[in-house]
Amino acid sequence: MIEDMYHSRNNTFVIHNAYTKDVYGVLADNCTTYDRGNYIKNVVNLHEIIGEVNQLADRPSFYQSKHPSVEGPYLTFIQTMSFSRKY
Repeated sequence: MIEDMYHSRNNTFVIHNAYTKDVYGVLADNCTTYDRGNYIKNVVNLHEIIGEVNQLADRPSFYQSKHPSVEGPYLTFIQTMSFSRKY
């Protein structure tokens, strides 16, 4: 999910001054304002998902499962979301 967003961003925008306080993006030549709007909608959706999962993760029952194999995906997802906060 996160990798898809990075890919979408890089296809929608040309990033200038990356990794500086003056970073900005310009719409790529082959993209339209519809593409930009779609990207922004997806970023907002991802942000909402991260927020909801973080709220659930604060509950001890989130990690409890009758099936031990189910716990792995939850923890992996939480770790992925934590990693995405760094960027």
